[in-house]
Amino acid sequence: MKKFFTLVALIASQIVSLAQFSFTADFNQNQDFTQGVGAAGWLGAYGGNNPSSTFESSGGQLTVSDTGGHWENSLNSGHLLYLSLTGDFTMECLLNSLSSSTYATAGIGAFDPSITSGSPTVTWIGAYYKGFDGEVGTRTEVNGSLSDYYPYNLPDSGSLSLYLEMTRVGDDFTQYYSLDGTDFTEINRVTMSSLPETLDVGIWVGSYSGNTTTAVLDSFSVSATPTPEPGTIALAGAGIACLLAFRRQK
Repeated sequence: MKKFFTLVALIASQIVSLAQFSFTADFNQNQDFTQGVGAAGWLGAYGGNNPSSTFESSGGQLTVSDTGGHWENSLNSGHLLYLSLTGDFTMECLLNSLSSSTYATAGIGAFDPSITSGSPTVTWIGAYYKGFDGEVGTRTEVNGSLSDYYPYNLPDSGSLSLYLEMTRVGDDFTQYYSLDGTDFTEINRVTMSSLPETLDVGIWVGSYSGNTTTAVLDSFSVSATPTPEPGTIALAGAGIACLLAFRRQK
C-alpha cells in the first residue's frame, strides 16, 4: 500500500511539472530591446537593419520603428521579440496603432528557431495587420516560399486598436482578430507540418520598403501546454496499471 501511494505522489508531481506555462508582457518596464531583453522575460530580440530604428518598452507600451525590414522570401531583417515554446499554445497581442506608410505590417508569429541565425530556415506562420490598407490576414512561409491570405479589411487603418490571437494544436494553427478583446473572428486555419515542436513565438514588425513603420503595442500574452516527456508518459501508464490492479484486489 505504501509503495502504491508513493507512486501516486510521484505521478502527481510529474503532472504538476507539466502545468500550463503562461507569460504576460504589459510593457511597463523600461527596456531598450536593441540592447537585449534584460529581465523582461523574453528569450530574445532580433532584427532592425537600420541603426536609427527603435525597439523599446515603457509606460505600458512597446514601440517598434522599422525601416527596410522584411519577413518574406528568405529575408529575415524585420523586428522580432520572442520566447521559446514547446507544444500547444495560445498567444495574443493588442496592437494599439500602426503607421499608414506603404507596406507597414505588424503582428504575432510562430517561427522555426533558426530564423534568427545567419543561415535561417525561413519557415513561419503569422497573423498580421497592415496599416496602409487595413488588411487583416495570415502569412505562411515554408523554406522561403510565401503565401498570404487576407479575408478582412478594417477601417481607420493606422489608429485601430486590434487584438490578434493565434492557437496551435499539433500541426494546426488558427488565427483570429477582435476589436474588443472578447468577440473573436477566425481569420484562417493552416496545417504547418514543416514547423518543429519547439518554436520561437512573439511579436514581429516589418516595413517591407524604405519607408518607416511605427507600431505601438499595449500587451502580449501566451499560455502553453508542454509536450510530456516519454518518461512521464511511461510513468503515468505504470500508475494507471497499478491503480487498476489495486482496484481488482479490493
